Amino acid sequence: MSKESRQQHPFPFGTKLAKYFLVERKTRLFQGVVWWYNPETRLYAITYEDGDVEEMDIAEVNFCVLLEKSREDLNILARLMTQTRAQMIVFMALSSP
Repeated sequence: MSKESRQQHPFPFGTKLAKYFLVERKTRLFQGVVWWYNPETRLYAITYEDGDVEEMDIAEVNFCVLLEKSREDLNILARLMTQTRAQMIVFMALSSP
C-alpha cells in the first residue's frame, strides 16, 4: 500500500474499536472491527460483535479505536494489580511469624 493510500485510509481492515450504545436505557460497550472502506464517501463500515453494522467517518473511527486501546490498557492494568495483590498476600503470609 502506498504512503498516499495510507494517508487516505489509515485504518486497515480488521482494526479493533469500541463504541458505547444505549441498550434498554443502559449504556453498553460494544466491540467492533473495520471491515470495509468506501473511498468515494470516505466512510468506514464497522461490524460489531452482535452483528450490527454502521458507517463512520475517520474522526469517529479514530475516537473508537482510542477507546478500545484505553479499554485494553485498563484490562492489563487491572490484571497486573490483581497479580501484585496476590503476590503481596503470599509474601505477607510467608513473612508473618
